Amino acid sequence: MDDRILENYLDNGLLELNGQDAWFEHITGAADLLTKHIAANPTELHNFVYSAIDPCDREWDSARSTALKTLKSIWRTYSSVSMGSPTAILKAIILDAVVQNAERDSQMKLTVTLLLSSALPHIELGPEASVLQPILNQLIDDVEIEAEARWSMPADVRLPEMPSIELPQLSARISGVKVDVEELQAGLERASGPTNAKGEALKDNQFWPNQNQHQQWVHAFAPLASEAISTAIGKVAGARTVTVKADELVTTIGGLVEQYTTVVVERLTAASLGVEVRSRLLWWKEAKISPKARVEYRSLPPAVIPALMAFDFQSMLPALAPASVVAFLRESVRSVYNEGYESTVIEYLVQLAGSEAFATYRSGNQRLDSNINSFTDLAEAGVVDADFVEKMSLFSPKLKVG
Repeated sequence: MDDRILENYLDNGLLELNGQDAWFEHITGAADLLTKHIAANPTELHNFVYSAIDPCDREWDSARSTALKTLKSIWRTYSSVSMGSPTAILKAIILDAVVQNAERDSQMKLTVTLLLSSALPHIELGPEASVLQPILNQLIDDVEIEAEARWSMPADVRLPEMPSIELPQLSARISGVKVDVEELQAGLERASGPTNAKGEALKDNQFWPNQNQHQQWVHAFAPLASEAISTAIGKVAGARTVTVKADELVTTIGGLVEQYTTVVVERLTAASLGVEVRSRLLWWKEAKISPKARVEYRSLPPAVIPALMAFDFQSMLPALAPASVVAFLRESVRSVYNEGYESTVIEYLVQLAGSEAFATYRSGNQRLDSNINSFTDLAEAGVVDADFVEKMSLFSPKLKVG
């Protein structure tokens, strides 16, 4: 939304603030706080949506009570201020908070869109229509774009390139090996002459490096010294077994492969979603059998058919669906249902409460919370009391539905 909802209310003359900018700041502050409350309590979202559009002033409305409490926590002198309708202000605050959450969270946006689109056509909106209808239109457009993207069937699926791996450096430490000095010395002594420094006789080189025996000594010394030195060096520089700890390397490669595989699976799943769902829905439409109740729709009473088909249809859909899916449901119902049949809300509820085929969707809980309930809530709870419907929902029990 380009402008926040409270500004739209103000621009359309739906908030009487007598030119007091401070009052408007208090109201927007309350809406921001209420936004956080709804975000932290998403199960209460439908209560706030219905309260924001409910033309009635219900004393037990928990959503408006929460909004009023939030407003007073910011604006202590609120009760002493004389302004327009307190109900209009609370509804504006609630709707502003609801739309903020819808813009933040796609699942909430879908929920708000579905609730508003199903309820607004059956409510006398009055002057608020100038604000509510553009909001609904924008939400529908946003949801439609996202839904079409998810339901589209791409000609090809582009998989991400395998990312390059930046491997961590592996370091290994090899302990040095000391030369056996005594052994090397003994070998050089054997190469140097007939005796060692201690006067002990040696049998290897029997010549002294003097003038008479110099040539013989050199010939004997060279191979014996080479053997002693090469033996010492061989022991130091020989083959070594090195153990490298590769935990970090394995973790890096494993994490990268897992991440890549996850992306690939997500893309393939998303690409096949549209095909899979379309095939399932086409089969359902042609078979004309309830997958839950396992009965043919044509065998059911007229008031039960559209409701059961709608509940079955919803159970087969992913959370997000384009507007064409709603049209598909409408045409599916028409293929089974007598278009000339028309009944009231309460008559539909009575038929559903007594239907065995609809039993799989009934919660069995005859008591509903003190909130504004949807038709789905009433049907699942098996409500058949017209006064209860009048008091606890947005719909008149006498509302004709065809």
